[in-house]
Amino acid sequence: MNKKYNHIDIEYAIEVLNSPQLSLGEDFREWISDKDNLELYKELRKYREAGFIAENYKRPDVDKQWSKFNRKGSSKRLFILWGSIAASIIFILSLTYLLHVEGLLDKLNNENISEVISSGSGKAILVTSDGEEIVLGNNLLK
Repeated sequence: MNKKYNHIDIEYAIEVLNSPQLSLGEDFREWISDKDNLELYKELRKYREAGFIAENYKRPDVDKQWSKFNRKGSSKRLFILWGSIAASIIFILSLTYLLHVEGLLDKLNNENISEVISSGSGKAILVTSDGEEIVLGNNLLK
């Protein structure tokens, strides 16, 4: 409202806007015939309509949006947790299968034994800490 309107005209325009049946009367037609009054009425009507739009404007429901966001984050975390648990179980079962069923553990233990020596055959060699080799035979304890 750039122009200076008198308060009587402003109150009358507001009264007509609040009671639309007044716009049908002769008094209103006479009042609106003045160019300044017509501008005042149009301007006040714009402000009133803008107010109605603002009142009816649907504001976002922050709590609802937050709960949607929070559910998405927790489902991702839950997926990661269960994925980690499943991967751990698969790893443990695979390791158990390889060690026991396939005999991998036995193969690892037997790699260091190159030959099984039967007792009394004279093929055993004792290696001392200083590197000396002593061939063990049948005659040692006789």
